[in-house]
Amino acid sequence: LDYDRKKKIMKMDVKNSFLGFHPVFLVEILNYISYTWGHIFREPSHSEYSWRWEVHHGQTSKEMSWQEKSRNPREPGRLTFENVPFAVDNDTVKRLDNISYGQSIVYHCKPGDENAKIMWATAFLQVSLLVSPKQTGLLDELRALEQIGIINKSKYGGAVLTKD
Repeated sequence: LDYDRKKKIMKMDVKNSFLGFHPVFLVEILNYISYTWGHIFREPSHSEYSWRWEVHHGQTSKEMSWQEKSRNPREPGRLTFENVPFAVDNDTVKRLDNISYGQSIVYHCKPGDENAKIMWATAFLQVSLLVSPKQTGLLDELRALEQIGIINKSKYGGAVLTKD
């Protein structure tokens, strides 16, 4: 997300943000998990988390060391996905849904239209926070599934199961 004060435009590279997944796809996954399992899924303990990390990420991840991921970045026992639908409302999804996948988005700010600019940036940042390792870890899990060959990205920024 980049804002050029001189030209009064805001740019976002959708293809390279969120590891190539479209933000609306990520919101849909977050909401599905929240409605289906959000009231029962609790974050694992630090030891359970480190075992899961080694199984899912340890064999394929080259950029992270064991020490970086040996503890759960979220609070063990917390209901991570429980209140996700309250964090992202329909207006936020509509703002993000206007983004075309695979190209940079340029949002032209009209003089004095600071509210629209702030709302657009807030929508992007809300999703960034929700999929981060500190909040839900969804992006890490999608990356692991992609690295071990279970999913691929679709041409629209979603995820599809591999054919094998």
